[in-house]
Amino acid sequence: PRHEALRTEVQERDYQAAVAHMDMIYGSDKSKVIVLPEIHDMDELEPHFTRNMLQFKNRGWCCFELAVARHFGTIVNEVPRRLQTFDPCSLLELASSGKLVFGLSSDMNKVLKVYKRTYFARKKQDLIRGIEMGNAEASREGIEQVLQALSAQVRSQVLHALGAACCRRFAPAIAPMLEDLDAGVRAEACFALSRIGLASTGQVDAVVARLKDSHHAVRCAACEAIQALGPDAEMHSEAIAALLSDPTWTVREAAMLSLAQLKGALPLHVHASPVADSLFADVPSTRVSALSSLFQMGPSAAVHAERVLYVAKNDRFAFVRDAALLTLRKFGREDLVKEALEVGTQVAAAS
Repeated sequence: PRHEALRTEVQERDYQAAVAHMDMIYGSDKSKVIVLPEIHDMDELEPHFTRNMLQFKNRGWCCFELAVARHFGTIVNEVPRRLQTFDPCSLLELASSGKLVFGLSSDMNKVLKVYKRTYFARKKQDLIRGIEMGNAEASREGIEQVLQALSAQVRSQVLHALGAACCRRFAPAIAPMLEDLDAGVRAEACFALSRIGLASTGQVDAVVARLKDSHHAVRCAACEAIQALGPDAEMHSEAIAALLSDPTWTVREAAMLSLAQLKGALPLHVHASPVADSLFADVPSTRVSALSSLFQMGPSAAVHAERVLYVAKNDRFAFVRDAALLTLRKFGREDLVKEALEVGTQVAAAS
């Protein structure tokens, strides 16, 4: 019969899941870790218990917890003097030399597997330098570990380096980052796959799915990554066009710029109405982007000439009014250009 002190299958599963993320407990910015200067008095220990005389510096779990907490700066009290020189990076060496002891010998491999996330996060700059120098493959284990680091900033920085160095062999490690909990990491994954060569990674559909991401920065990044596909992006023009009605101006702007580059997509004038709606966006650069897209559409978008004329007459920024005049000329509406210029002359004379 199973001993009552042993974990059930469900308890064992939960325990293993907890161990696999133990670094989150000691490394979270929500955690406050206190290192006790001494353990409670064990003078009155019951006879059937055996006192563990092992020093702190040789206890596997204790050293792991201290290493992670020191790395992430979550310790809130003064560390006892004998532990102040403890180097978080020394844990792997201590374990490999047999100086660390675990209650269960099988725990050591589990702990070291988890600890590597922290260890390689501390080596982040060395890893990035290796990537930049073309030696990414030699540091594959560290790179793949640091992509799982607790810090979203660290994950983003390594993704950026992999993309900038066009590390195509790391595409399988980058792809899961499109589902990262942090929006900045998801956006950086889109950029990284694009720089590597999105079509060659087999992740086009995964990036297209990010056009519906909950965060505007990711939608922008996905839009730019798809545009970079060149002619292969044309089949996704409708998905990009759907962003012309996005509530965030940066996304609408990215969609307009992308559609303007897709020469073989559906005729641009099909998307003229939502583009023209952005002529009255709050941000001047978005208004210019809308005018640029209408300019690309040419006479086929001339149905919106009156709206462009309003911008040419009334926009508070000269560079926006100038863009509107150029767009009217592209429409072939010199009559409206003349009308706008006459208004401008009258305003100048009045002032």
